[in-house]
Amino acid sequence: MPNSVNITQGKPASASGYVRPYEPARALDDSVAPYSRWLCASSTASWLMVNLGGMFKVTSWGVTCIGQAGWNQTCNLSDFKLQVNTSSIASPVWIDVDVMAGNMANIVNRNVSVKANALRLYVMKGDSRPISQLASILNFGAMGYALTNNANLANLTLSSGTLTPAFSSTVTSYNATVANNVASITVTPTAQDADATITVNGQAVASGTASQAINLVVGQNTITVVVKSPDLSTTKTYTITVARQAPVNVDLSNLTISNGTLTPGFTSGNTSYTDTVTADVATVTVTPTAADATATLKVNGQTVTSGTASQAISLAVGSNAITVTVTSPDGSTSKQYTVTVTRPASSNADLANLTASSGTVVPPPPGVSGTPYTDTVTADVASITVTPTAADPNATIRVNGQVVASGGTSQAINLSTGANSITIDVTAQDGTTKSYTLVVTRLSYTAFLLGLQVLALKTSVALNPTFNQTTLVYTGSVGSSVASVTVKPTAVYPNDVTITVAGNVVASGSISPSVNLLGNSTDILIVVQSKNNSTVKVQYKVTVNK
Repeated sequence: MPNSVNITQGKPASASGYVRPYEPARALDDSVAPYSRWLCASSTASWLMVNLGGMFKVTSWGVTCIGQAGWNQTCNLSDFKLQVNTSSIASPVWIDVDVMAGNMANIVNRNVSVKANALRLYVMKGDSRPISQLASILNFGAMGYALTNNANLANLTLSSGTLTPAFSSTVTSYNATVANNVASITVTPTAQDADATITVNGQAVASGTASQAINLVVGQNTITVVVKSPDLSTTKTYTITVARQAPVNVDLSNLTISNGTLTPGFTSGNTSYTDTVTADVATVTVTPTAADATATLKVNGQTVTSGTASQAISLAVGSNAITVTVTSPDGSTSKQYTVTVTRPASSNADLANLTASSGTVVPPPPGVSGTPYTDTVTADVASITVTPTAADPNATIRVNGQVVASGGTSQAINLSTGANSITIDVTAQDGTTKSYTLVVTRLSYTAFLLGLQVLALKTSVALNPTFNQTTLVYTGSVGSSVASVTVKPTAVYPNDVTITVAGNVVASGSISPSVNLLGNSTDILIVVQSKNNSTVKVQYKVTVNK
């Protein structure tokens, strides 16, 4: 704010009347000499006017009464007031701004804050004597400063949205966009000159403070900010067009899941769902469809096209939260749907497969419980490993008490000659257990054959593969007219074993009784049994095809 100075001294003055030589100008010379005063004798109200020669801000005013020059205080002005004009000097419109009544003081100083291009001291009652109406003062003056013609704003802000272009005092037209949820807005204008007056949509607003709340309709809203310069000579209008967006739709129109059923059934207004799947379901996908095709969809943070399946979502045992977020095209509004998928622990303790590092694992016949898996290895196999594979990869497997990963290889298990039992325990996720037994028979060296021939019409039949004492399975072919064959087995240790061919005992190196060939393919079993150890037995099989 500028410094206040005497704005009346030396300015043109006029009055409703005066007694010569006490003309109006003498009250503006800042002198308190008895002769330097204005004196008016009137039977009605009198006045003294000062033409300021421009628009000023009046900060204080005062009157020095003649009591200050030695007159009795009853001669001081009694009832008077300050009036201001902001209109034409030729046709003034006087406005009362400050009133004094029953004054007896010599000096009257009053603070005001008012604009004026002319001041008038209006005297309703002169001195306090009952029969007197004399109005006489030594000085009439006012303090203040000249007002500018600056009608510019220094800043302009909105409670929501951003002005486009950025504010500049020389730019008078702006645009702003707000979301649909913004139903009203305020405007904060700041004048370059604090004495300027501002209205927003016709309502007065103090510089630097927010306007009244302005209701916004959907679409275009015009807000007018009018700045009037301090000296009232200049008016400048700033216009803001605020576009309130139409309501956004962040609903889903549909939501499905690849496994199970949503509970409750989908409705766009419900945002929380549950689903239960079976233990063997390790992943699911969800397919969200947006009500607004331009909305953005994310499933667990990954963008998904409306109406298409999401990425596969892995399910842990227990509760799994899946979030579907719908965001409006402008990013201002979002809505989240949640699907909680419950996956129970698996009770599957089955083996899907069981193999061994040597020999061939033979499963028990289907539907027969309590029968072990079996395997036969040659005498030179001193240890073996097994590879169990669980039907459910989350199951836990132990081989002879040692944990083995599904599809992994166990530790080496030492084999004695004869039958060796290996225990495979499978524990499901829910604690269900199932035990399997593999009986591995390690053959004795004394139970092998040194040679093996198959004869058809006394002619040797070629074996495939070529005979080897540790190879136990062979095939051979004969003509379609051959009705039977004989077998000649030769033991490594003839005195230690008993040999049977198709159930008939045959001495080592001797020819067996004829074995009839039934159909196109006939299996012939040659069993070599140790005489010293009943558990040591080797079985050879020859399949003869016609």
